[in-house]
Amino acid sequence: MKRLAIAGGGDLGRQLAHLAVQIGGYQPMLYDDTLEIAEGSGDYPVQGKIADIAEHFQAGAVDAFIIGIGYKHMTERDRLFRHLSKTVPAATLVHPTAFIDPDASIDSGTALLAGCIVDQGASVGKNCYLNPGCLISHHTHISDNVFMGPRVTLAGFVDVDPHCFLGISTTVIDNVKIAQGVHTGAGAVVTNSISNRGLYLGVPAKIKNI
Repeated sequence: MKRLAIAGGGDLGRQLAHLAVQIGGYQPMLYDDTLEIAEGSGDYPVQGKIADIAEHFQAGAVDAFIIGIGYKHMTERDRLFRHLSKTVPAATLVHPTAFIDPDASIDSGTALLAGCIVDQGASVGKNCYLNPGCLISHHTHISDNVFMGPRVTLAGFVDVDPHCFLGISTTVIDNVKIAQGVHTGAGAVVTNSISNRGLYLGVPAKIKNI
């Protein structure tokens, strides 16, 4: 059984721990910088600080890691993944009910929850998180460190750049490119390519002026 270090002991970290148990073959171990050891994590007690993961790997107490920090901290998700992956293997977690076409690819450190579909020729990069029911249609490319809410739907030939967060039920039509750092609100419908970072809301999605 692989000992899986989860960087983040909050709600997302516990969700990943639950996913790892559902998949089987993993012993989830939470690491968090704000929670005390063995406190505040329900069925999965905290083992130490996030900086301890690499040390515990070198000592043979950890086999792989995954990032359990949410979409409100996209920069920190990316920083931690880059740092830890220099020395510790990154795990890829795919729920048993998710479907990945044989011609699709999922990179390291990514988690796909229940009911996700990754269609023919599609690819999902490193350190991504796809909530339940996401649909990635054919020949769509998701870059590294992208976070998707439940039931995000991407049509064919879509490109999503790094550090994007697509909110619950976001829909993106075919042949659209979404630039780095874009966030979409719940139910947004993207009908044209987006070249500037920011928060996009509505149908069709438009940038929210702050």
